[in-house]
Amino acid sequence: MSSIPEQPWRATVVACLAWGAAVTAVAYPIYVFVGDAYQEVVVRLAAAAILGIVMLQIRSRLARGLEEEPRSRFDLAREPTSREVKVDPHLLELFGEVRNSVKSRRYFEHVLWPRLLALARRQALTLRPPALRWPTTRGPSLISIAKLISTIEHKP
Repeated sequence: MSSIPEQPWRATVVACLAWGAAVTAVAYPIYVFVGDAYQEVVVRLAAAAILGIVMLQIRSRLARGLEEEPRSRFDLAREPTSREVKVDPHLLELFGEVRNSVKSRRYFEHVLWPRLLALARRQALTLRPPALRWPTTRGPSLISIAKLISTIEHKP
């Protein structure tokens, strides 16, 4: 093993020494100026500041080193892959029919109502048409259509 640190770590060591020198340069005059009772506090605060700065420098260097590493298969598998959402075209067609049936009474009576009656006949059910809404040009509400469909689904 080489005793010379890697180039990225050399910069971190130099930065730690520079910060340590700066904190010492600020703490020494304070140490000399304060009384004997507070000199120990100044030394401890300076040591804590130097230790904190060194720890932050090492942490940031390690974080950069981890970011530079190639990604593992595990990390790649954790990322969600964007998949194209596929919706059945028949479902979209039915959604459009229900939406148009709510907007137009005529559309409901000529398109959706015959289909619902055919499904009810297969189940041996009789359906009553939903109540008219104001204005009468609008079709039945979504709740009314949902009740008709649930009546067909859950044969009594």
